Order: sequence, then structure tokens, then C-alpha cells
Amino acid sequence: MKRTFLFALCCVFAASIFTGCAGPGDDVEVMGETPAPTVAREGEPLPALAGGWVATEGKASLDLMPDGKGSMESTMNVRGSEQVSKASGTWSATQDTFYFEYVDETGVHTVIKYPYEIKGDTLTLTMAKIRKTMEYRRAKAGKATAAASTDQK
Repeated sequence: MKRTFLFALCCVFAASIFTGCAGPGDDVEVMGETPAPTVAREGEPLPALAGGWVATEGKASLDLMPDGKGSMESTMNVRGSEQVSKASGTWSATQDTFYFEYVDETGVHTVIKYPYEIKGDTLTLTMAKIRKTMEYRRAKAGKATAAASTDQK
């Protein structure tokens, strides 16, 4: 507990050093306000993407409803313990880009986008910033979120 508190305190201190002080003309985020997302969501829900998807490696899933509602879930190993990340929101796609929009538990509004490719029952999302791809396989109806809770290796 003490170690976690000290780590959090160090992170806040480091963040304050790197961000500096705001000047009179700078945009600053006011606590409690949701900033506008930096990415605009485009497209519409595409029937080819609707359904449940389970990652072929690791523990992750997508549930994409035909009406544009959806959820994402992933489990990552952070310092020896599993951390589950969940988001519910809306999704859409253009011919080559998948968008997911959600508001997190702290009220931050986010739109993420991934270049994607779909071939049959395989969906590949590319996380451009870290140059990593995630491959998903179509899951049976209603099984994607439950399947993310088990190891898919």
C-alpha cells in the first residue's frame, strides 16, 4: 500500500515537471469537464463487423451490435497482476478505419481509431502509435465477453 502511494506521488510529481505551468493564453483542462475528443468518429456500423470478436492471442474481446453500440474488454498483466479494462460505447467504421467512442469512469470522452482489415471471420486492428496488430476471430453469439475472461492461447 505504501509502495503504491509513493509510486503514485512520484508519477504526479514527474507529470508536473514535464507539463510545466500554464501561461495566460494556454488551454487548460478544468477538473470535472469532459474535453472534446481529439479524433472525430466517422462512418457507420457495418454489418460485416457486427458481432462478437475474441483475440487470437491474449485476453481481449469486442462485442459490436448492429445498431452501433458496443463494448471492449481486455486483460493485461501489469506488474504480476491481471488488470481488466472495460469500455462501453458506440462504434462505426469506414472502408478502412474502425472507430470506438466511449466515456471512461472519470468522465473523459475518448474516440479511438484503428486501421482494420477483415477477411472472412478474422478481424485485424492495427494500433498505429505502437505499431502492433491485434487479430480477432468471430465468436459465437453472446460469447465474446465471456471468452475474453479465459486465456485464448
